[in-house]
Amino acid sequence: MKCEAYVDGACIGNPGPGGWGFHLKVPGQPPFEHSGGYKDTTNNQMELMAAIGCLMHVRGLKAAGTPIEQLTIITDSQYVKNGITSWIVGWKKKGWVNSNREPVKNKDIWMKLDRLRDCPVAVEWKWVKGHSGNPGNDRADALATAAAKRYMRGQETLELTGNADQKPQSGVATVVPVRSIIAMGFDKVLRDFKADGLTRAEAMAAIESVFPTS
Repeated sequence: MKCEAYVDGACIGNPGPGGWGFHLKVPGQPPFEHSGGYKDTTNNQMELMAAIGCLMHVRGLKAAGTPIEQLTIITDSQYVKNGITSWIVGWKKKGWVNSNREPVKNKDIWMKLDRLRDCPVAVEWKWVKGHSGNPGNDRADALATAAAKRYMRGQETLELTGNADQKPQSGVATVVPVRSIIAMGFDKVLRDFKADGLTRAEAMAAIESVFPTS
């Protein structure tokens, strides 16, 4: 089974309040969307977190038995697309320094993304021009922008998540169906984060930043 996802990040101020979102299409299922954000972040960090959130969800679906074999992640960020398909090879060989012999920015996030893509699902990365009328990209952008605005207003506990055809009631967080799916692969994801050098508490905090558990 092949599926595709549009991912995007947004930031108000850069750095400033930011949001990320993804729009996932799995054959035979309604489109699934999820978004989140941070009070103080950057646009590039949110672009990366959108891809991380998407991969975590797809890994959960795979662990739950959905026969996904290939995932195409579509981003309007050359930073994400080139970084994960090309630059990261050199970074890892050189000990996480770039061509200017400077430490790679957002190293910890890149390491998480790199580890998450190491799963039984083949991942293909594609770039699309942003704000060019592509419906999937426009939707991911809308999710990310809305999340950034929520964080700007101090409404970080309100998550827009669930099936794309289900609209949450105003001011009420939607029940997150993905939590039960992610729980099945939680230990594996936790081990991955811990392998990056995080303590258990830090790993759990990192996971909750993508899929809150409370």
